[in-house]
Amino acid sequence: MPEVEYERGGTQKEEYGPDEVVSVLCPFCGSQDGSTLRVEHESIGIKRCSSCSLIYTSPRVREPEAVYWGDYDKYVAEAR
Repeated sequence: MPEVEYERGGTQKEEYGPDEVVSVLCPFCGSQDGSTLRVEHESIGIKRCSSCSLIYTSPRVREPEAVYWGDYDKYVAEAR
């Protein structure tokens, strides 16, 4: 069987602009207050909620399915 070159289906970028991310409320308690612990990929924030202490991502990628999964056929090929 010939060796097949590995091909990823997703399109994760090194950095995201402000128009590619969206800020969200705490997914556990709905609070909008929190502190940013870290920023990755220039715009993605790792945040700790001030009310319940949950750590979550905000801002986060606006369309994560398109970024992480990319082309369906490539994703299926990668999963094999």
